[in-house]
Amino acid sequence: MIERTGQYKPFLITGTALSVQALVGVSQVQVGTSLWLIGTVLATCGLSIGLAQQSPVIGVQLVASQGDIGAATGAVTLCRMAEMSVISQIPPVCRPMSSPRYLRPAALR
Repeated sequence: MIERTGQYKPFLITGTALSVQALVGVSQVQVGTSLWLIGTVLATCGLSIGLAQQSPVIGVQLVASQGDIGAATGAVTLCRMAEMSVISQIPPVCRPMSSPRYLRPAALR
């Protein structure tokens, strides 16, 4: 679709909006939630990731010259990997696993 229209920003915005909606949906899942609803929320999450992750790659490939497509794609991939390595460190910083609450067995809580 991006190749046909030549625009990638609407797909980024849609992917981000769907991602927020999917995260809100995941936060509302309870023990008795219908599997169809959980499947719909996870499909929305997958669609949002597909829209948001591929759009920068395709956008860069559209504007890069023919000889620089590989380097441009590699640069976007490197930025995504660096972003994920930083984001993956946020939960341990916000809530250290070494706190006494996490060291006690569940039966003693």
